[in-house]
Amino acid sequence: MRDESAIVGQLLRRQQQHPLLEGFPTAARIGDLPLFLGEAGAAQDLAFLETNAIKAVVALGTGDITAKPCEVLLIDILDMEDELLLPHFSECLEFLDQHLNAPVATLVHCVYGQSRSAAICVAYLMQKRNLTLLEAYDVVQRARPCIFINPGFLRQLELFERMRNDPDVMGITSAHAELRTMMARQQRIKTGTANLIAVPQLSTSRP
Repeated sequence: MRDESAIVGQLLRRQQQHPLLEGFPTAARIGDLPLFLGEAGAAQDLAFLETNAIKAVVALGTGDITAKPCEVLLIDILDMEDELLLPHFSECLEFLDQHLNAPVATLVHCVYGQSRSAAICVAYLMQKRNLTLLEAYDVVQRARPCIFINPGFLRQLELFERMRNDPDVMGITSAHAELRTMMARQQRIKTGTANLIAVPQLSTSRP
């Protein structure tokens, strides 16, 4: 078991006490921003999209399933502990900044609206409101009490905080260097897996 920072450990313990998803609305507004965090069902709910004048969507791991034409940013990522979400922060936060400043109501969703999408909303508040990880997490959890960010993404949010909320992969801090190492390691694993799949099977048949 890997060592956890104090803040990540605290959030992991807190999440064990969070209420279950069942019974919550498909989406919730984050504070005073025209920013909505939700599950896939929110993107498929035409009445919800129209009532809240949502015209932009960040979809994490679901493809474009919106019930009406919107500007959609698609992020292909699984909700798995070893997935790297942090390299997508720059694109996601720029998209959110562009639309929320317009202002354009924007929905960030994944499948259940608990992990991937919640992590992006936390990262946005950290950067744009200059909040700590804990402060930003509290804002998001107050809006949607059932969030449950997976441990890998929480560690990456803690790393983002050490990166001074700067998502530029080529940044100069030691935390940025740590991210580059993580990305290189993941790329090596993926390349090795691809090579294993590509190796032809030896035939046991003889002429």
